[in-house]
Amino acid sequence: MQLRRTWRLWSIVFLGCLTFTLWGERVDGALEDAFGGLPVGVYLKFYTVILAAHQNVFILSDLELSALHRKQVILLAPFALTIATSLLVGAWCLDWRVSPYLRLAVIAVRDCLLAIYIVNVFIPVTLAIRKREVNPSLHFRETATVGFFAAYLGVAFGNMTVFLLASLRSPLTEQAQTFFHPLIYLCALGFGLMYIPKRWITTAAHARRVWVAYRVRQIARHIASLVGHPALQHTHWLYLWRYPAVVDTHLHRDVMFIIDYAPQIAPGAIQGHPEAQVLVLLSTTLDYEQLIEALAKL
Repeated sequence: MQLRRTWRLWSIVFLGCLTFTLWGERVDGALEDAFGGLPVGVYLKFYTVILAAHQNVFILSDLELSALHRKQVILLAPFALTIATSLLVGAWCLDWRVSPYLRLAVIAVRDCLLAIYIVNVFIPVTLAIRKREVNPSLHFRETATVGFFAAYLGVAFGNMTVFLLASLRSPLTEQAQTFFHPLIYLCALGFGLMYIPKRWITTAAHARRVWVAYRVRQIARHIASLVGHPALQHTHWLYLWRYPAVVDTHLHRDVMFIIDYAPQIAPGAIQGHPEAQVLVLLSTTLDYEQLIEALAKL
């Protein structure tokens, strides 16, 4: 099971890299010249995108079974690729040549199919997985994945709009192509963020946790001075950075101190001060992590 999932994951990475490498009309033109005019470039991207989408459905199903609930989506790839292969073989055997308009049609059909995958499976399932994910690195990757899918929806909408304008022989067709083209760079960015090294994400998450712990400690020390409590020991942020294991311990201790002692502050002593907002936060129904984040932003 794990080997199959790993194979599927790396196949998506390969297909994604191949798709972005072959992107662009110049690349399509060079491939068509190399293959005697056959629309190899646009067809290759059709295959890579649909195959990657199909593989991703099964990867998501390992984490969320609802990904397999829509049987019609699972059948999209076999059906679409069979039709596409038949047309490509026919073009080769009968010496057909694809016009720029038909090339736009192939792109529009590809992106319409991918939009069906994204709207019906990818975004809702990924959001469900992200909602229950507690690991910072995996949570970041799920967020990047949703961003990638959302960006490609923009690309798909742009390509379908260009095809519609071309069908209507609108003079705005070329302007629409120029307008929507930069969205592919957002897709490439999202795709890259999905696969950045786990250590980078962990380091960034630790840096933010250190900042949160440092801010909460400052608030706790100030509250201690207002209630006449012996000053809490100052903790330098470099100490928290160097010893990750103590960060959550410090946070828990400081949050408990704030909860216990903030209500003891005399009302006249906190007017116009952040501590007044602390009392407001303590009166809400925030959970522990939400309270920590809110305190750090004061």
